[in-house]
Order: sequence, then structure tokens, then C-alpha cells
Amino acid sequence: MTDKDPFHAETTVEPVTALDKKLLSQEKLADGTWKVTYELTASNLSPVADRYTLTDTLRFGDQISVISASVKAAAPGTPVGNPSWNGEQDTLVVRDAVIAPNQTHRYIVVVHADTPASVDGNVDSQCPVPSDTDHRGGFLNLADLTATNGASHDEACGSFDEEPPAPGRLASTGFDGGIVGGAAVALLMLGAALLARRRRTMRARG
Repeated sequence: MTDKDPFHAETTVEPVTALDKKLLSQEKLADGTWKVTYELTASNLSPVADRYTLTDTLRFGDQISVISASVKAAAPGTPVGNPSWNGEQDTLVVRDAVIAPNQTHRYIVVVHADTPASVDGNVDSQCPVPSDTDHRGGFLNLADLTATNGASHDEACGSFDEEPPAPGRLASTGFDGGIVGGAAVALLMLGAALLARRRRTMRARG
């Protein structure tokens, strides 16, 4: 597309499509597995239409296994995501998707993952540092977008550790520490009261 400046010189307007990725939530379920939700957005920032191809790759810690994964469109006008996408063997979300001027396409990625107890607190549960050559860990998710005017990359990650016992709970026995402590204080107070009463009685007799 061309436009004219005040001096009537023709200029070309290039499409610009930007990528953004966010971790929306990570929820530990009752059975010990995790539900992790991400958001992907492709935004055309220009006044001309564009085309893009989008991929999304899961790079979870080595011992974390993916039970299921899905991607779906989450905004009007967003193309239907690839139904066979799983983030591992198949990372394609959409290919050659047409995006209108100043339009945003939004996708939601949901992953159900299993994390063995041995993973809690170790390196596999932590997001990788930039210098990590393997670039894997925690609930890391990588996104790549290729459009007319170039490629862009974004990623999101969540770390997790073993959940600490609830306040007042004795993790090794399951007894409520608050109740046990309160009972001990009550017994001490009762003993002190009985001792004071005994002393008063002995003084009265003397």
C-alpha cells in the first residue's frame, strides 16, 4: 500500500504484527497435577492487512510430563487454532493467518501436566536462566511469530516448589499444632492456680 506525503512523494506502508505471551495462571489440582493457562496475542499495529504463522512450544522441566494440551481462539475474528497442537510433537498454532489492519488475534493455551514429587524444589521445577543452553524448566512456554516484516519471539514461565504445610500443622503427624500448644498453656495455667491455692490454704492453717 502507498500513501502520499505533503510533498506528493509516494511512501510505502509496511505491515507490523507484534507478538505477546503471558502466563495467566497455574493451579495445583486435588490429585497433585497442574493446570497451566497461557495467553497468546498477535496484534497488527499497522493500517494494512498482514499474514502471520504462529508456533507455541512447551519446554517444561525434564521430569514434568504433559497429560493434555489445547489451544483455542479467544477473541472475535481470531482464526481457529490447530486442533492437533500439543506443544511438543506438533507446535503449529496457525499458518498464514490473515489479520486485518489494527486487529488483535487472541489465543488461550491450556496444559494439564503431571509433576512427580521428586521434581518439587529441584532444578526441573524452576524457570531457566537466560544462560541455560538447554533452556528448559518449570512451566516454560515459547512462542514464535513470523509475519511479512520479520519474526518475533516471546516466552512465559512459572516456577513451582513443594507446598509448605499449613500454619499450625505438624507435617510429620498431622496434628494441629495450634490446638496442642493451646492445651499445654491451659495445663500450665491450671497448675499455677492450684499451687497458689495450696499456698494460701497452708498460710491460713499456720
